[in-house]
This record gives sequence, structure tokens and C-alpha cells, in this order.
Amino acid sequence: MPKVQLKSNGQYVVTVDKGLADAMDLAGADVEWSVASRNKLELQITSRGDDE
Repeated sequence: MPKVQLKSNGQYVVTVDKGLADAMDLAGADVEWSVASRNKLELQITSRGDDE
């Protein structure tokens, strides 16, 4: 399950489980967040590190 942490600089960091990140090939990917509803964020992969 991803976790959200508040850092000392006031920014939030989301940690994604390794299995999920590996399955979705997230290493080096560019992503965009969007708010789908009050309780739902969506993450869209816009490009991957190996895309040309």
C-alpha cells in the first residue's frame, strides 16, 4: 500500500510498493497527478525512461 509522509520542508512524499512500481515499470517514468474526487487521486504515466 502506498504511504504518504510529510517531510520537514513541508512537502509530501508518496512511497509506492516495489511490486506495484515494478509491475507498472515506474522506474524513471514521468507522471502526472490529477484529482479525480475528494478521496481519489489519479496517476498517469506520461512517458517512460525508455521511451523515445
